[in-house]
Amino acid sequence: MQPPRGGIVMSDPTLKQPNPLQHEIDAVNRMKDAVNRAAAEHPDVKAGKCTVEDQLKEPSFLLYNKISESVVQILSQPEVTSAFVQIGKKLGDDISKNLVTIVGMCMATSAHNAILFYDDLLKEELTKKFGQFAEAIATCETDNLTFHRVLEVFKKRLDNLEKEKKIREAAKEAGIDPNVVT
Repeated sequence: MQPPRGGIVMSDPTLKQPNPLQHEIDAVNRMKDAVNRAAAEHPDVKAGKCTVEDQLKEPSFLLYNKISESVVQILSQPEVTSAFVQIGKKLGDDISKNLVTIVGMCMATSAHNAILFYDDLLKEELTKKFGQFAEAIATCETDNLTFHRVLEVFKKRLDNLEKEKKIREAAKEAGIDPNVVT
């Protein structure tokens, strides 16, 4: 491979080096597998109320699996593995592995807390919206009752007018002046 201008030799990107963080990635995947096995052992699954796939769609399982996938993606990034190698060279493998473990735990905890925070914000907003929706329904119900009462008044008035009309017609047929009767 010819060195580029400046004399720096770049490594061949087609050569794959083993990921020095594979141990941590495997640990995250083992935890994810344990959580998935826990879903299979859930009482609702055992009772036949739902399938394992249904259980894995529940927020707690879904959340853990998504966070685990994110941690694995981050630890698999070439920039992260390169930084890990550099840290390992300067501080030693044990310190760098502990550092990666701490960072991985921080990523997972941070992601979980961010989702919980967002969930709280969403609950607050939905509570407001449902409150407004309940007020709108109450207003519609009040309007509906008002219209119903107005219709009852008009119905009574129409009934009275119909009675008066019948009385006038009967009086007219009997030869009595209709204005005298009403």
